[in-house]
Amino acid sequence: MEKTKKHLGSAFEFSYSYLGFMMPVFFSLNENHIAVKFSSKPVVKFIPPREGWYSFGTVSKGLSTLSHIPLNISEQYRKKFLDITMSIQYTLLFKILFADYSDKSYLNYKIVYNNIYKHYLPAKSRMRAKVMLFILKNEKIGTFLMKLKNKLI
Repeated sequence: MEKTKKHLGSAFEFSYSYLGFMMPVFFSLNENHIAVKFSSKPVVKFIPPREGWYSFGTVSKGLSTLSHIPLNISEQYRKKFLDITMSIQYTLLFKILFADYSDKSYLNYKIVYNNIYKHYLPAKSRMRAKVMLFILKNEKIGTFLMKLKNKLI
């Protein structure tokens, strides 16, 4: 904690990112003040939320803001950083939002796609993501696919 103290304010400044608690670590690493050791040993115990599960659509909107962090890194390394911190692939995000299809699915997917994925996906993948956006936006297609999914289940 002593080595990250200089950057504790960044935890509040970037609290909207859902990873505010990691900002002092990211900024300290960025300035070479600290080193990180990886371990496979658990350091915390996961306790599920009291009211069921969290909404991945909501959490993913916060995670996508990690692209806003002003780190001193190359574009190639930034892409790797975003791959690690936003480790869920856009196709899986689509499946998660579609599985719980609602009128908010399109908006959630669009926000996350525009904030992060469109900046580093190859052209072919961007086209696939746009098709997914179209499916989520078109209520008739979404309703039809939901009925089809329910019949298959």
